[in-house]
Amino acid sequence: TISGVSVTHGGSGCSAATSEGPFSDITVDSNGTVQSVTLPIVTGDGYITGKAIIVSHGSGDKTLVVSCVASPGGDITVLNIDTAGTGYSTANPPIIYCPEGTIGAAPTFGTDNAGANFAGVYATNGVFNGGAIIGVYVTNAGTDYTQNIKITHVSAFNAGTCSSRVEGIGEAILAYGSVVAADPANPARVCSR
Repeated sequence: TISGVSVTHGGSGCSAATSEGPFSDITVDSNGTVQSVTLPIVTGDGYITGKAIIVSHGSGDKTLVVSCVASPGGDITVLNIDTAGTGYSTANPPIIYCPEGTIGAAPTFGTDNAGANFAGVYATNGVFNGGAIIGVYVTNAGTDYTQNIKITHVSAFNAGTCSSRVEGIGEAILAYGSVVAADPANPARVCSR
């Protein structure tokens, strides 16, 4: 399975036509639980409905999950709090981007890979900053992936302008999740490579 993506080659031209966000204007309760994320009155063009990409959690516990809802024309209309987290503050808020396209996984050139069903959404640094992919939210970790895979751009409103390197937009973080037996002084642990 692919548990995450480390973006190393963000490409260019992958952004929405009219940028909206990032969003960091939040309201919190006394425990730092996020109550809402303010959606300014700005019309975007080219966003998709899906999980938000949070590139910084600020002061929070890194459990905040936000979903973005986009109109058929790609304007963000709603920001929903799926998991509110704790420890967040308005002084050091999270930085939230809505998704602009989808990604997939493919074998690198000249190799085979039995993996299937990986999917994710991505956010960019915006149309005025080159439209490079800066973050990914994995929506399906897939199964049976091994080494020799690349993460590829799949779709977006501006799919025709999105360019990335032959080796893909980044490195897949493989989660093998196999448990290794150990002696009693060193309990079993989860291995990752």
